[in-house]
Amino acid sequence: MGRDIGEPGDLVSVEPLERDGGGGVGLTAYRLIYRTSSIQGPEAEPVEVSGLLLVPDEIASDAVTSYQHSSAVSREDVPTVAGTPHREAAQQLARSGRVVVAADYLGLGASEGLHPWLDADTEASAAADLLLALPDALAELDLAAPTKVDLVGFSQGAHATMALARRLGSGPSAFDVRSIIGIGGPYRLDAVDVPALVSGESDPMVRSLALARLVDTAAALGHDTAGMFASGVAEEVRDLFDGTHTDVEVVTSLPEDPRGLFSDEGWAALLDPEGVFGRWLAATSTVCGGWTAEVPVTLLHARGDTSALPANSELCRDQLSASGVTVTLEDLGDLEHIPSGEAGTFRAIEILRQADGAVSGP
Repeated sequence: MGRDIGEPGDLVSVEPLERDGGGGVGLTAYRLIYRTSSIQGPEAEPVEVSGLLLVPDEIASDAVTSYQHSSAVSREDVPTVAGTPHREAAQQLARSGRVVVAADYLGLGASEGLHPWLDADTEASAAADLLLALPDALAELDLAAPTKVDLVGFSQGAHATMALARRLGSGPSAFDVRSIIGIGGPYRLDAVDVPALVSGESDPMVRSLALARLVDTAAALGHDTAGMFASGVAEEVRDLFDGTHTDVEVVTSLPEDPRGLFSDEGWAALLDPEGVFGRWLAATSTVCGGWTAEVPVTLLHARGDTSALPANSELCRDQLSASGVTVTLEDLGDLEHIPSGEAGTFRAIEILRQADGAVSGP
């Protein structure tokens, strides 16, 4: 596609995966290996990563759907692996008659190294570079490339979806964005999630995992978090998030009270906006601000969600509205986080079908 070999967005290979006939709709799955930016910075060599491509037997939409998945701890808990919740969500979208792509993200799937969890820049790069690689993959399969893309994401994927929308509005893309849908996203980690994790107002099962993983991610990205963890904890945490453990294994390995993971200074630094960690957290919490779009944005959340608190969606709505974006905020009901993702995916399908109908028209 006119890019130098080795650039982010270059397609490396298209690998056939399983066929799926569930729901009465045949789907063919492929694993795309492509290149994206390394966490080592813009001067570093691009790295190979993986992403899922789903092609329904009968394509009913002229827009591809880019699905950004929720958090994964294990390297195998990704869309390119059959039977995972992330593959199942992508399949639900594809069964509505649309081509779907889903990045595994940097550090998960086929790529090596640590996954930079909830880092907006690398989330956006992985998803945007998959879209750059997609036309070449479709050409190899003798399929026409759509010209439009719908962005859909759940949980971490909703955070990634907003980061991707911002990225596509300011950089090269093979597709025009048609709609943006975020489901239960932790958009404002600085103002909502981390304060709730520290105070105990969010889901107690994820407090230690989330705080430890955020600090470990900041450290892996080159931010000086030395001294935030208690003695010996940093090494233990890094080992737990090396991609070989499941989320259950991590949760059961960490103390129920996250306070024991941190030094006194480190515990205070979690809420210090002027500290090294606080500055990175603020930077990755800007995914809903500083950009605009002429396409509709739908934010779906559940008032019963204690993991990605509803205040995230409310603040995201306010930020996008202030930038002139048309935003709709919908309450999915008194659901917890995982059920809200399932309900939100079906609602997203309804929204996308309405968009298809508006395009085709009478």
